[in-house]
Amino acid sequence: MIGAISFRICGPCMTRLFGKCCPNRVDIGTHSSRSNPFLRTQTKANIRQAENARNKWRQARTLQKYHTAGESVPRLSRRFNLDPRTVKRYLEITGPPDISRKKRAQPLDAYHTQVMEWEAAGDTIQVIHEKLQFMGYTAAYGTVKVFIAELRKQKRVNTPLDIEYHNRWDICWLL
Repeated sequence: MIGAISFRICGPCMTRLFGKCCPNRVDIGTHSSRSNPFLRTQTKANIRQAENARNKWRQARTLQKYHTAGESVPRLSRRFNLDPRTVKRYLEITGPPDISRKKRAQPLDAYHTQVMEWEAAGDTIQVIHEKLQFMGYTAAYGTVKVFIAELRKQKRVNTPLDIEYHNRWDICWLL
């Protein structure tokens, strides 16, 4: 047959073709049961801090109970092996201790919106640091690096990780 042309694409050619025209990941529309590893709400230090606050509140209520029953501050101090000033402070507590901390001002605080724009535009940390230095920023590179790492971590938390994807090589293999 002269009119029928048959051709076959070899494996490397197929790979190159899919590398150019197919996206990296293809959403197949199903959700997997993977949990998001980036959704840790508290660090170990925060958990320990909250536990210490609960213990302090529990001990303060115990001291208040004994004090209302008629025991004196020096006697409570000896009984619970606490300094009398600590006992007095615990007797004045009216609710669980506040464990929130105030954040200190950073030199980078004045440039947050600009850094977020540059990071969204795809600039590297080194380029962002150089741009900041040109604007008058005098603090360390590490500060910028940590801030951008936190930004990127927040982006990962906000992106859905429970959608199943197939990469382009899987699709190429199937075809």
